[in-house]
Amino acid sequence: MELTRHVQVMRQVNSKYIRQQGAGVREFACKFLIEVHHLYLNETEKAEVFNLCLDMPLSPMEVERMGTPDFWEFVEQLDSSPSRTRGWIAPVVPVPVAPVPVAQAPVVSKRRRRRKAPSVPVLVVPAPVVPVPVVPVPADRMPMVPVPADRVPVVPIPVDLLAPFPLCVRDNFIEIFEMESCLLDCFEFAERHTADNLADNLLRIAKEWNINDQIVACVTDNAHNITLAIHKTSWKHLPCFAHTVNLIVRSGLSVIQNTLNKVKAIVEYMHRSTVAAEKLKATQHQMGLPELKLKQDCPTHAKRWNSTFYMLQRFLCNKDAIITVLALVNARLETPTQDEWKEMEEVCEVLKPFEEVTVEISGESYVTGSKVILLSRSLQKISTRYLRSGGFRKPIMETYLETMNKDMATRFHKVEFHHLLSEASALDPRLKKRAFSDDHAANEAFQRLKTATGRVRLSSSAHQTEQQNTAAAPLPPPQETQESLVWGDFDEQVAGLVTRSSSSTEALLEIRSYSEEPLLARSSNPLLWWQNRSLIYPKLTQVMLERLCLVATSVPSERVFSKVGQIISDRRSRISPSKARQLMFLNANLK
Repeated sequence: MELTRHVQVMRQVNSKYIRQQGAGVREFACKFLIEVHHLYLNETEKAEVFNLCLDMPLSPMEVERMGTPDFWEFVEQLDSSPSRTRGWIAPVVPVPVAPVPVAQAPVVSKRRRRRKAPSVPVLVVPAPVVPVPVVPVPADRMPMVPVPADRVPVVPIPVDLLAPFPLCVRDNFIEIFEMESCLLDCFEFAERHTADNLADNLLRIAKEWNINDQIVACVTDNAHNITLAIHKTSWKHLPCFAHTVNLIVRSGLSVIQNTLNKVKAIVEYMHRSTVAAEKLKATQHQMGLPELKLKQDCPTHAKRWNSTFYMLQRFLCNKDAIITVLALVNARLETPTQDEWKEMEEVCEVLKPFEEVTVEISGESYVTGSKVILLSRSLQKISTRYLRSGGFRKPIMETYLETMNKDMATRFHKVEFHHLLSEASALDPRLKKRAFSDDHAANEAFQRLKTATGRVRLSSSAHQTEQQNTAAAPLPPPQETQESLVWGDFDEQVAGLVTRSSSSTEALLEIRSYSEEPLLARSSNPLLWWQNRSLIYPKLTQVMLERLCLVATSVPSERVFSKVGQIISDRRSRISPSKARQLMFLNANLK
């Protein structure tokens, strides 16, 4: 390339501030091509200008040894170099030397882009590479749920770390027969994420809100450190059902990893290449397909296995358009074979029930804890039915189903005997005993409910309500004070039975009457049903408030961390932790 042409191109490139700035070589190459496509550079020119935009450009001798490769060969050689991996940034120090016959272009820095280029060529000598220390990001993030003293709380604690706010405190409770939730705290947790540190912080937060004796359960993922921390606090623990489903699904995805890698590479290419994206949009329009972008997988998130399902689903919907675009752009990507396309269709068919369960169980404005037993049993039945039908063309699908069935048998073992989950299912008027496949588990749940109901002592407000209901009744006639010879024997026999009211008898009557009630429609609100019958079952209603408030997942707390990412952005990177803590509290609680 001529020197004047070189300078002109670099000025246009510098005007857009195209710099690597620590990004990966391939990632930066895609960004570079998008920014310089209007300059109509040939392959050699692209490679030369791209080299000058790197944090560590090659010297002229290194470029000469590489010959004149095309742009992507140049990128691949740079990417394969271990000294140019992501996170290694070194300054470039230009050192003037004597003129050499090599026509090397000058480096025009961002600060000096308006100055006239020197007439003497320079040799760019990279300084010694100094690795930038990378702060290790802990693998866990943790929230919890306490509540004010007049409410019955349940504590969901998602254990996934998202710097700089790994500790989030939420609560879920029932207030006026409606599911409510609020954020109590969200702050930076700089300590090591050991079980002792987590337990100490949980106890401290519970003490601040004075609700240590009102916490019904803590909902967390299956990480060992948070599970042990809940054990140290002596609170009851519930594993996050969404995280459990995620582990089950991902346990079998390894058998189709080759197909998933091909799909991910194509989707990533379609997102980075503007030419491919425009051709995909035009092809969809010509074929009469909806103009939808391809969806990317999010494998790093603990509870987003369904992003893999959505990626495959969208990929299959645009099958013809994708094949056409890949042929037009002549991309160096592996196209899925016909067997792999069929494999994707069968995977989506198998994962559809798991996706429905994940979506239904991840809400926070309705009752979810009572559905865990029924939904876990349904997933096992559906997977077994698929396996027995043998209708899959690919034998690999049978391996996938067998892997998931074994994992479900381990993780859902005796889920019907879990005290909190079984009692929540029994108190759901839509389910009752129908949620159980084991009659022994159902009987044990109702027996525990009978014991808990017998321990309930109604508050003074409940007694006032009963007195108001009987205030309008006429006063009975005054009792006779003289002893009757006729009724003497009878009065002696029933003297201890007339005024005696056994709490166990009342509990038994409420449980028996509740069991005989017809089932509520599945789409109805169970809390509204209990509100209408709170006077009929006053003691059982109090037990219900401590069971149906259970949430099945910690996904609602995960959404808090998504909001943190919106508050702490590039434009607000210097916001203090205390200010961000206050903003998060207001954002989550002001509705």
